[in-house]
Amino acid sequence: MHRDLESFRSSVEEAVDNHPVVMDNTYTKWFAKGEASRDEVRHLAVQFSVFSHQFVEAQLRKVINAADLQTYRAGKEILMNELGVIYRPAGGRVPVADGDLDPEVVGTEGSVDASTFRFSAAHFEWLLNFGEPLGLGFGDMGKRRHATPSTRFFCDELLRIYGAEDPSVAEGASFAVEHWAAAGFWKELIAGLKAFKDRECPLLPLGFWIWHDKIEDQHAAHTSDELGQAFASDIRKAGVTFDTPPAKDGPATACCYVMVTPDGERTMNTFLGAAQNLYPADVDAGMIEASAFTYLEGYLWDPPHAKEAFRKAATIAHGAGRHVALTLSDAFCVSRYRAEFIDLIKTGTVDLVFANESELKSLYETADFGTAVAALRGDAKLAVVTRSEKGCVVVSKAGTIEVPAAPIKEFIDATGAGDLFAAGFLFGLARGRDHKTAAQLGALAAAEVIQHIGARPEVSLKDLAKQNGLPL
Repeated sequence: MHRDLESFRSSVEEAVDNHPVVMDNTYTKWFAKGEASRDEVRHLAVQFSVFSHQFVEAQLRKVINAADLQTYRAGKEILMNELGVIYRPAGGRVPVADGDLDPEVVGTEGSVDASTFRFSAAHFEWLLNFGEPLGLGFGDMGKRRHATPSTRFFCDELLRIYGAEDPSVAEGASFAVEHWAAAGFWKELIAGLKAFKDRECPLLPLGFWIWHDKIEDQHAAHTSDELGQAFASDIRKAGVTFDTPPAKDGPATACCYVMVTPDGERTMNTFLGAAQNLYPADVDAGMIEASAFTYLEGYLWDPPHAKEAFRKAATIAHGAGRHVALTLSDAFCVSRYRAEFIDLIKTGTVDLVFANESELKSLYETADFGTAVAALRGDAKLAVVTRSEKGCVVVSKAGTIEVPAAPIKEFIDATGAGDLFAAGFLFGLARGRDHKTAAQLGALAAAEVIQHIGARPEVSLKDLAKQNGLPL
């Protein structure tokens, strides 16, 4: 699967990054020479003004068709900025005064949230200011009727693809547009416009073009790893401490394509990417010593250096009187590393094991669940085996506890069920709850996530626990 995804990624990069419009745009190369006449500069202004207005409509469709709240809000950031809400730097003030706004000094970083709206900060109005010294007015710009056939075709395709209801189509279009915009054509247009300004139009304001060039320079710095930026942002917004610095080289951030069937089951195509580059030197001893549990992911047991990192983390945790948990992750992982996983359990390197029924049966090479549980009880300090609608079994030296699954209205998507269960169970243990209560918290969290598409809760799990009478 890794090779398949890498092949797909290479095909995408070849098709997008090396497309002639991106890498060898004959129009912008010509324009950069500064030979454009007044009529040709007017033509550029009019066609770009049409695109500017059509992009607003496409961005609105993208917001309406967003697959989740995070994407919805990210889309609104762009939409509202296009319409005149200025980006406000984190913890700072909008760096502009009232009145007409110069796009050359308007910030390119921050958020529109709690910021300032100005009519004159709208991108189309910047273009109107650009058109004025060229003899263009409001009635000459921005309308669909002003578009050439090629501009109209481009804008129609933008509406259809960038604003598509299918999120995979829309995100693919975003990827292509981002690479196109970050490829440097803004600089070529600015070079030509500066030459024209110096030659015959000294009052021509270039702020619209300079602002977009600045913001695309920022995007270009991280466009190859946007998933990493999104992950870091989203996990911090969820209230999780995430101080891991981005890698300066090597593979990109991991990603996973999840295909969900109508019965709620799913299959995955996973690219582990930078996650496989976990080395012992990356282990943060202070963070582990401060954590009640260190959670190890079986998916990452492949590389030798990751194994060393796992063992180092376990040693640090135990030295600080903390605990180590391991999830077996997948029956295929178990089949590859059965003996090594059993050794981690028997030697006490891990204190808590998470497994589903198929992983447990694979671990002990038996089709009988009772036999597998008995073997696990003999080897592990503590383990939890999830059984889908049958609930879970908590296994310890003292015996076994069966906890039923939390009730649901509709089973939509199994993605994230195991992770949410582990999160709830670990939360309960870290708060000093007994095994049964911890399992109930895990079951409740899993029940929430399987009733919608996606692996993130859509309601507060804290509030959900309170509503169901579970102690926090």
